[in-house]
Amino acid sequence: MVRAVPHVIRHRLDDTKLQVIADSEAGLEAFAAIEKSVMRSFRRHGGWPHKQVNLFVFETLRPLVDRIRAASSAAHAKAQAEARAEAGRHIEELDRKPMVHVYNLADPAECSIFVNRRQMIRLGLWDDKLALEALLAHEHAHPLAENPTTRAARGLKASIGVKALPAGLGAGQDKQLCQSLERIVDELCLHAPHEVFANELAVRAGFGEALFHLDRISLIAGRAGLAERAALEAKLRAEAKAGRLSEAGVALTLLMASMEAHIRMALESAAFARAGETARVLALDALLEKEVFQHVEPEIGALYRDFFSRYAALKPDLEREAVRAWMTASCTPLLDVLGKGGVSFTVDIHG
Repeated sequence: MVRAVPHVIRHRLDDTKLQVIADSEAGLEAFAAIEKSVMRSFRRHGGWPHKQVNLFVFETLRPLVDRIRAASSAAHAKAQAEARAEAGRHIEELDRKPMVHVYNLADPAECSIFVNRRQMIRLGLWDDKLALEALLAHEHAHPLAENPTTRAARGLKASIGVKALPAGLGAGQDKQLCQSLERIVDELCLHAPHEVFANELAVRAGFGEALFHLDRISLIAGRAGLAERAALEAKLRAEAKAGRLSEAGVALTLLMASMEAHIRMALESAAFARAGETARVLALDALLEKEVFQHVEPEIGALYRDFFSRYAALKPDLEREAVRAWMTASCTPLLDVLGKGGVSFTVDIHG
């Protein structure tokens, strides 16, 4: 890595070496014990390819972000400025994630998980054993859940063309809405196959209770999200009252904020459905209705159910054109709902 760190723990689980590297020893032994338990469960489930697992536990993921940014800058030295800016945005988002898994599909012998301790503490997860188990299980499931569909999905990109936005948007708000739309398509359509299959494998490997616990935390913590929504709405109403924003702009901004915040739960519940965990699907649906859908736009619940069905039916053996068609079709409900709010846009899936 790019800096020296003082704390190293090494373990061996049969033929797999585990190396834990951290910039603080606080809670490190307990965290390493959870990681070993997760590794053992996956090994028992079968298909474990790793000979070396590196677990980096840092205060933040800035070392990883800086290293990737440097490599990306060199790689994109001749790229257009807009493409470089888009890559930079995705790189910066890494430091807001609690964990990031880095692995090489061509050589799965070694993998590395980077843990953002500050973000984990902020989210209230660092001292929650079951939540940590869920996060580690999800990260480890990613390379283990690779299949023809995820391989075909890798490398596909979305070019979004915005043809019309409602009149009366505030200064710079058109750009913010376009960026929000890109994030929504990226998460719900482009990267959904990887998330759904990883979650499903983690459930099948015995981590259903842990994942459900983490989902429950996310939904109950959604009350804080609703508080943020209320603050956003108050700010938008003030802009509208001052004549700097139309009512259509207020409604659209709130709708897209709800889309970003809540539809992603379909990635979790669909995985339980695929693994036959019907009771947990029903429990999540009930919690969503209570904590989220009663308090936001009615379109959000309908979109959640639409994406749940798409994820639950996703096949693991699709070729690239079939995956591209699936992604394109998955954008349709977004096109329809946002079209009613005055947003006309096109999505071209390519790669």
